[in-house]
Amino acid sequence: ISLGRRTIFLWVLAVVCWVNDRVFCSWWASIGFPYLHGAWHILIFLASYAAVVLFAYFEAKNKLCGPAPLLRFYPSNSFQLGIPFVELDNICKEKEVNGNDVSCKFRLKEM
Repeated sequence: ISLGRRTIFLWVLAVVCWVNDRVFCSWWASIGFPYLHGAWHILIFLASYAAVVLFAYFEAKNKLCGPAPLLRFYPSNSFQLGIPFVELDNICKEKEVNGNDVSCKFRLKEM
């Protein structure tokens, strides 16, 4: 599942929880399940974080020259329900290698 679809799914699920909590609060409380507001907070946090990572990826892809940014997941890339993050491979190093200055592989695109 792509990160964009996951973000939309989490956002829709959060909105459904919030609407149910607002409209049917007394009914949920009468059956002993007053937890939808808490579920909304958790789901909207997850959706917001995924959206921020997604837009950071798009921003890095559009604004930086050089190798494309990579969308990775913690703790393992094979587990796509992990925590997403953007990796910029070969970031500039400020040290010298073999007496030569290392040039930055990332630079802003000319506008």
